[in-house]
This record gives sequence, C-alpha cells and structure tokens, in this order.
Amino acid sequence: MRIPRPGPPRPISPAGRRGLVGIGLALTAAAVGFAGLVAVNAMARQTVREAHTYAFTGTSLSIDVALGDVQIVPGTAGEIIVARRLTYGLRRPVLEERIDGDTFRVSDNNCTADVAFPCHVRWLLQVPRSLSVEVRTVSGSITGLVVFLLDVIPYPTVPVSANGRAQLSVSGKSPAPFPK
Repeated sequence: MRIPRPGPPRPISPAGRRGLVGIGLALTAAAVGFAGLVAVNAMARQTVREAHTYAFTGTSLSIDVALGDVQIVPGTAGEIIVARRLTYGLRRPVLEERIDGDTFRVSDNNCTADVAFPCHVRWLLQVPRSLSVEVRTVSGSITGLVVFLLDVIPYPTVPVSANGRAQLSVSGKSPAPFPK
C-alpha cells in the first residue's frame, strides 16, 4: 500500500495574512506599552520615611506584613512608636496601623504586579515589653524580636509552613528589665 505524499502547504489568503499582521501589531504595541509603563514606574520610584507615635495601653501586638522587613525593639510603656521606610513607584501600597480593642495592628498589602512595580517597607516598632506579640511576614525578615523574646521566654519557636509563611506567637511578661 502506498501512502500519498502531502502536497505543498496552501498559501495564506490575503484576509488571513491581514489578520496575522494585525495580531502581531497588537501584541507588539502591548509589549511596548508595558515596557514603557515599567520604565516610568522605575523613574517615579521614591522612598518615604514616616514615624507615628500612638498612646497604647492594650495587651497585644499583631503584625501581618507582605512587603518587607520587621524590626521590633523594646520601648516605653504606654506608647508604641512605628517608624517605616517605604519605597515604591507609581502606586503607593496600602499600609495600616490601628488600635483594635486591646490589640495594636500593623499590616500592609502586596503591590499590584509586584514583578513590574516593586515596593518594599522596612518597619521599626518600639513596643512596651509587656505586650504579647504575633508576627506574620510573607517575604521579609524579622529582626530584634528574638533578643526581645529571649528575655520573655527561654526558647521561642518559629513554625514555618510549607508555603513559606512564618508565624511567631509569644505572650508573657519579663520579670527583669531589658538592658539598654
């Protein structure tokens, strides 16, 4: 049995050719527009430093951040000082510091299209020693907290789940003053 050979490919009709050219032009325009937007975002990049002091006599601190690093150091009783260094481009991320009953909450949200429009927040919190602390971070580091917590409990543990989120939750009061 003889297998017939396929013939030469049929040429694309003029209408099909125009359609392919139109699709190619649209994709090229989209790629150039996106590259331009990323370049403008890079040129608009800025760093802002802010500090806020809150009178706070509650019992706990809850931190849930997605954008950056958290540093917690002991502060004065009756107040929390939040300092942050925020770096972003065209869109400023949403940051929140609020008192919710007996809990002081700090949170932020991812930037839109983080790969093309990166942003970063570095948090520094000065908190009373008597607070219970809960920290969740998606992509940043937690510093200052271990030294602070070692005086509260001897061996803090940080369970890390499979998706990379670390959650640290500790409560207790230190009987000795924190060294200055």
